[in-house]
Amino acid sequence: MGAALVPLTGTEGWPTILLIQALVGVALVMLTVAKAAPPRITGAPRISLAKLSASVAVMTALIFGLFESVPYTLMPVYAVTAGLSEDWATGTVSAFLIGALLFPIPVGALADRVGKPGVLAACGVAGLAVPLILPATLAVPQALMAAMLVWGGAAGSLYTVALAMLADRFRGVDLAAANVAFGTLYAFGALAGPPLHGMAMDWHPPQGLMESSFLLFLVYLSTMFWSFRRMGSRP
Repeated sequence: MGAALVPLTGTEGWPTILLIQALVGVALVMLTVAKAAPPRITGAPRISLAKLSASVAVMTALIFGLFESVPYTLMPVYAVTAGLSEDWATGTVSAFLIGALLFPIPVGALADRVGKPGVLAACGVAGLAVPLILPATLAVPQALMAAMLVWGGAAGSLYTVALAMLADRFRGVDLAAANVAFGTLYAFGALAGPPLHGMAMDWHPPQGLMESSFLLFLVYLSTMFWSFRRMGSRP
């Protein structure tokens, strides 16, 4: 929503700052409405760190963290460098976020019906394909928005399906430990992603961003298929 409102407020001055504060205020109000306390979990997890690290679901958190910064921090820079206006550049963020908002629920429902490993792999393939075709869409901004919508949907669905796979595999305190590992690897990826992708852009401007994104999903899919084959398609 924020990026979609930037063309109305501009990128400088008080209107943009006040808009950010208003959105943060809305989020705080929503948090105060949630009164239910989380369930209490006792005991020590029986799952090993090595087993958690080998889980495709937990690995997905790292990949998602490494990639998530691309649309927020670097994609507008990429678009402006490629010759698009600021409005279209910020629009790429909105398109990505709309995809990340709309896709996960239907994709998650599909995963429950046809199997989570296959759907997770399909999301990875979509994440791999978009960086290949996205440079060709720069001449038609509407096509670029559509590509970003699909990219956001694929990335957001990765996160959702991976969490569902954790819930399928672990229970109780083990599930809590798996969630901690999931969140930790996501945070590490979110910290490391911007400088890595930024260095790729500096090395080969501006297409280094697409190349690093493609390489990230290529490594992810290769590791995923190897893991599924080794573990008999367990999450």
